[in-house]
Amino acid sequence: GMWKQFIHITLPFISNILKFLVLLTIVWSFKRFAITWLLTQGGPMHSTTTLSILIYQQGFRFFNSGYASAVAIVLLLVVGVFSIFYMKYSKDSDTHGGE
Repeated sequence: GMWKQFIHITLPFISNILKFLVLLTIVWSFKRFAITWLLTQGGPMHSTTTLSILIYQQGFRFFNSGYASAVAIVLLLVVGVFSIFYMKYSKDSDTHGGE
């Protein structure tokens, strides 16, 4: 049927593209700054404060550049480690291509 054709033929051919898009979406979600800052600037009672907003506030509003740099490095490491694990996992789970 159509569902089996999608699962066994179509999905394996587009799986690498889907994995790449998921990785990009996750990385971009950490970079949501402009929209949140323009609308709420961290929100009431810090309810919409993301790591990127925290970095900006600490560095430019409170002039605490050491703390802002430390949070930025932690964010870089988290995204980098996640990306490496994700790429490793997606490479191991690749079931087609004759590798």
